[in-house]
Amino acid sequence: MPHLENAYHQITRNTAFLFFAQIVTKIIGFVTSLLLANYLDVEHFGTYGFAIAFSSLFIPLCDIGVDTFVVRELAARPERKTEFTGTALLSKAVFSVFAFLVISGAIFSTSYDREKIIFVVLGAGITVLRTFSATFTAFFRGAQLMSHDARSAIVAKIIEIGGLLIGIAYGLSLFQLLLVLLASSLVQLLYTGFVAQRHGFLRHMRLDIGAWNHLLRGGSLFALTGLSVNIYFQIDSVMLSFMAGDGAVGLYRSVYNLVFALSGLSAAFVIAMFPMIAKSHEHDLPRAVQAAKNVIVYSLMLALPIAVGGTVLAESIISTLYRSSFLTASLTLQILVWWIPIVYVTNALGYILGAANLQKIVLAVAFMNAVLNVSLNVVLIPLFRENGAAASTVITESMGLMILAFFVKQRFGLVFDSPKIIRLIFANLVFLPLIFLSPSYSFPLLMIGGGVVYVLFLFALKLLSVEDLQSLAGYLRTGSKKHSIPPGSSDPFG
Repeated sequence: MPHLENAYHQITRNTAFLFFAQIVTKIIGFVTSLLLANYLDVEHFGTYGFAIAFSSLFIPLCDIGVDTFVVRELAARPERKTEFTGTALLSKAVFSVFAFLVISGAIFSTSYDREKIIFVVLGAGITVLRTFSATFTAFFRGAQLMSHDARSAIVAKIIEIGGLLIGIAYGLSLFQLLLVLLASSLVQLLYTGFVAQRHGFLRHMRLDIGAWNHLLRGGSLFALTGLSVNIYFQIDSVMLSFMAGDGAVGLYRSVYNLVFALSGLSAAFVIAMFPMIAKSHEHDLPRAVQAAKNVIVYSLMLALPIAVGGTVLAESIISTLYRSSFLTASLTLQILVWWIPIVYVTNALGYILGAANLQKIVLAVAFMNAVLNVSLNVVLIPLFRENGAAASTVITESMGLMILAFFVKQRFGLVFDSPKIIRLIFANLVFLPLIFLSPSYSFPLLMIGGGVVYVLFLFALKLLSVEDLQSLAGYLRTGSKKHSIPPGSSDPFG
């Protein structure tokens, strides 16, 4: 049916925009972190990391889930755009002020010195302004204007890194750099607001009490999910600061930022897979199961060499990217890098459950992850500092994966293709000899050489073919109106 085909291509076009923006922003975000880490010492970089992490814990208070919910409402009820946009912006203004006051009150209640409290207050201002920009990008997503969403995200990161480069060039202190980032966040907000104005989102806005109640009720579930996710991702840095000092935070965040940047690569597979599984899980379950199997294999195909290579070359990676004072973070990297293959599979399983309208299970697992991560940090951080925080993250994600796998098996059946996964593990053994070569060669050269040999192994073990690559490109192609899979190619998703 032509309208369904056009809708499918609209989905692939939009997800391609979002995927491209995610990759670019993660790269720029990591470069920003890298610049800061090498400009500041370990202690001050840890203070910066703590300020942002502490403030980020309270992000769900900035909108109580309204931003996420308004995307769905604008897409479903475009005729109510004026009341939804006006009400959402007023909601963000009220709750952002509330969140800023809560963050400031929370940090003032601690025993930290005045300077560090000021850093956190500045971090709160940066966080609140960035979340305000997110409201405008929510409007873009709700109206299916993903190109504007992607462009705004990329421009925001360019403004951020530009301000940081200027600050570093002038030799600014951490306090002054935070002021620069605060100003950059304000410029980001003005830019996204300008784009929203140009596309009519700020015209004829009006407040509607009924719409406000509707958005707050609908957003509450998203707020709970966001709170659980924020605790899971940010609490380790906050607890490290309280229990081991900002030096441990600096070492941990240097590794965390690298690993987190690499985690975004999984989006290509899960985004491409989601519409098809959502469409076929009710009427063509075998096809949906086969799609899930192949997506998990492809995700591991990308993630396992990152984990193995990162483990083998950890010391070379840290010494190349960071100054010598960060070298002790090598062990942290060897632990935390294994979060990548686990989270790649977890993301795929979460999308599978979401496609089957089982989001409440994902919320429950997110809440469990938050509780478990805090509990493990309480035990492991006093014993192993930043390495304990890394181990807590990996263990928590592993438990979440097992629970999600249980529910996916109940609904879909077994989605792990064991024979292919075993062959994939064998293919990754190619990286082990790099241990003996790492003292003599730089890690970029070793990773490129190892990557070439790895791809050859994938073809030799029949885990990858030219047809598979063509099919994957077809799923992510944005311009074609006729075929999402090249004629004659095998379908990698079943």
